Amino acid sequence: MPDALLDIIGVVPVQLVFAYALTKMLNIRRLSLFWVLELVFVLLISSFRSSMSVEFRLAASVPLALIPIFLSQGSLARRILVVTLAHLVLFFAELPGGALWMSMTGTPVADYEAVRTHLGAFFLTHAAHMALLVPLLAMLCMLLNRFGSAQERGMGEWLPVLFSLVQLVLVNVMILLPLGYIQESMTYYGASVVLALVGFAVDLLLFEAMGRFAQKRRDDVRATMLEEQLDRYLARCGEFVSDIEHTLKVRHDMGNHVQVVLALSERGNFQEAHEHLACMAEVLNDTRRSEEAVL
Repeated sequence: MPDALLDIIGVVPVQLVFAYALTKMLNIRRLSLFWVLELVFVLLISSFRSSMSVEFRLAASVPLALIPIFLSQGSLARRILVVTLAHLVLFFAELPGGALWMSMTGTPVADYEAVRTHLGAFFLTHAAHMALLVPLLAMLCMLLNRFGSAQERGMGEWLPVLFSLVQLVLVNVMILLPLGYIQESMTYYGASVVLALVGFAVDLLLFEAMGRFAQKRRDDVRATMLEEQLDRYLARCGEFVSDIEHTLKVRHDMGNHVQVVLALSERGNFQEAHEHLACMAEVLNDTRRSEEAVL
């Protein structure tokens, strides 16, 4: 089996799953163009991968990382963060697969002759890689959909991006060493697996903490808003109660004045009754003018 075919079998399915996950985590503007470019670059890299140096492979993979960033829309910081975290997940999933291959065959990961000799282990390794990659990408997608929309604008938005980019560089270095230079060091590869998984667990805890912090801030803002609304409602309620009390007082006073007018009328003191009514009208007019001035 040619080296190029082995690379296509090992690389293309993983990259297709990876690209599909990116379409779920990013808002791709031109989906058909995205898939065409992804397939072209993946097939080109896979076909000539066996003749590339480790450094050239790394450089050739850069366009694959830039395609989803340029063909998606939304916050640039979030797009870079999503692609970076997705590549971290991809690299983390590769390490246990490489460790499984070396434990079963005792040969370097990038040895094509060993792959042809151990085809069963080759397919089992890639199946295990895929079985680990799919749930990890699904988990990342769920976390991004849950917390990604709560990011703030400004410098705070770029801090997770810079943190993840630094992690990506360090993981690339850790991957390149066993694949390109320390090929037969099972101890190093095992240590890399442990460190990578620990780093991934720390990332999950970090994002969970960021989510809780963002939720707390939203709850605090909502509590402040509700408290302000409650203060306004209480103020309006106080004004309403004052108006009712004033109305009841006026009604009571008017009842007393009516009794006085009736009593004067019964005695035949109509002049005094008219004067009392005029005085009442003047008081009511003054009260009305005062209320209108306040309003």
